[in-house]
Amino acid sequence: MIRNEIGDFMLKKSFTSRKALTKEVLAGYRRPMQRPDWDVGMFEFARQYSPLGDGLNRVQARTLVVIGGDDKMISPHDKNSLSRSLITTNLQFMRIVIPKCGHLPQEERPDEFVSAVDSSLFLL
Repeated sequence: MIRNEIGDFMLKKSFTSRKALTKEVLAGYRRPMQRPDWDVGMFEFARQYSPLGDGLNRVQARTLVVIGGDDKMISPHDKNSLSRSLITTNLQFMRIVIPKCGHLPQEERPDEFVSAVDSSLFLL
């Protein structure tokens, strides 16, 4: 019960448009949380987390970062810090901001997300 409430809270925070957070999308995100060992997997995932900061200066591949303009999950400072780190070390870096979009642009604004990726393929 608590895991559903926490998951629902995080999803609602991730989406700017409530229309995009359909019952089907919500059910899809809830499904893995119904597994018996879900909490063990989440603990392992969290335990192995490490900040990206130091590793970003080693990125040499063409890089596209697509950001939701209204993302409430990642602070503006962290978004800008990520971009600055990639710009200083990677000449083939592009950042695209999708306005009126939260943390999951590929789900909330799929057409705009695909357009961003398509347009960057020729530029990167």
